[in-house]
Amino acid sequence: SQEIPIFNRRGMSIEQAKSSELAAKARLTQVRAEIAANVVQAFSEYLYVLENQALQRDLVQLLEQFSSIAEQSYAAGDVAMADLLRAQNALDEARSEYDNLQAMRFSQRARLNSALGRDARAELHGDYALEVSHREFAHLPAPPDELYEQLKENNPALLALRAEVKSLVVAQDIANTSGLPRLMIGAEYMNTDMASDTVAGMLSVSLPIWRANYRAQREAAEADLASGLHELEASELAIQAELSMALYQWQDAERNRVLYGDVLIGRAEQAVASSLSNYQSGSASFTDVITSQQEWLSFALAHRRAMANQLAAVATIHALMPT
Repeated sequence: SQEIPIFNRRGMSIEQAKSSELAAKARLTQVRAEIAANVVQAFSEYLYVLENQALQRDLVQLLEQFSSIAEQSYAAGDVAMADLLRAQNALDEARSEYDNLQAMRFSQRARLNSALGRDARAELHGDYALEVSHREFAHLPAPPDELYEQLKENNPALLALRAEVKSLVVAQDIANTSGLPRLMIGAEYMNTDMASDTVAGMLSVSLPIWRANYRAQREAAEADLASGLHELEASELAIQAELSMALYQWQDAERNRVLYGDVLIGRAEQAVASSLSNYQSGSASFTDVITSQQEWLSFALAHRRAMANQLAAVATIHALMPT
């Protein structure tokens, strides 16, 4: 037997299946975009650790130079033992931090390998630089106003939810036909010892007498549709907020990148050179030298942190609108 799909039941089922297929494709795009964003964010953190380690190595070299000057000055009787010990302690502390960054580099590489689906211990072949990656990939894909417009059309989560809502609309239409008669057509074949082969046609019509059951189906479909619409509205607002936070992160990082990269680091480097020269001539204290070096390191790290944050922010924006 076979039901004859009257009242457009077959067309509605096809439409519902197509909507479910579109939703599944959008969800797949969303997962791929999130994986790509995770890779970029892990890669930016890995590059930041590499830059941090390089800066720490430069600091170690500066402190070695300063410690050597302090030793010579102490041998000549120009500085006190306390200054020499402070210089040596600062050097040992910087070397220890460099070793810690080496361990952190391994852990960040493991995180990146995990995002890439590789063994945590796999080597990363190639020369990578945060500044190069930032220059090539950290720009916004479009002005902020255009990004908000593109978000409505290209966000895979919203596309999936819209397809799911469309499927719920069709499900409501299908539920509205549940109380209508169903037409069945078929054939029956009989072969027994008492009678010859017999084939009989069959035509049946269902009687929708369980009205409470059909009403419950319609109410459930209506409730599912209302829930889907509310979820879509809430998701639109949440995704707009996520884009706003990513844009703020990018803009804040851009301000810091320009401030530290174009202004403060250059001044800090001049201060370090000046303090070392003045300390050697006896016109600056140990504290002046250490303070200038720490200030230079903090500015340099803030500059690299800003570039890494911009890469992560752009990755988030691309994940929100991967097309």
